[in-house]
Amino acid sequence: MTPDDDEILARFPGLTFPPAIYLEDGSDRFNCVAWAAGTRSQWWDPVSLRDYWPPGCPRATTVSAFELALESAGYRVCEVPDLQSGIEVIALMGLEGDFSHVMKQLPNGMWTSKLGAGPLVEHHLYDLVGDAYGQLHSFMNRPSRPD
Repeated sequence: MTPDDDEILARFPGLTFPPAIYLEDGSDRFNCVAWAAGTRSQWWDPVSLRDYWPPGCPRATTVSAFELALESAGYRVCEVPDLQSGIEVIALMGLEGDFSHVMKQLPNGMWTSKLGAGPLVEHHLYDLVGDAYGQLHSFMNRPSRPD
């Protein structure tokens, strides 16, 4: 994929290249939730029984169900997404009451998003707010994990 990909630009009018950067091409091996949790080998989905979902977490599409799923990966809800050394921060988005997306903060303060089966991109916090993913809903953090 290239920054000229019309479908991506049409879905996310706030996402402009540059400053946004394509980090890697699309893949259906993992989604935004798996990316935030720290894995590239699973697609996390509470609805599909063939995809991974953490044991004991409600199989629901609400933001709170996704918060519980991400708690299983060590995250806790936090108030502000302040950039701190040694802390990973994620931002959850919601659309019409349901979870729609999660993005992960980089050490430089920018954010990364795995756009479904599409590309992994680096962008500003509010670049994806809009009709496709809705609004920012909550922030979570955890101690950084080694790569």
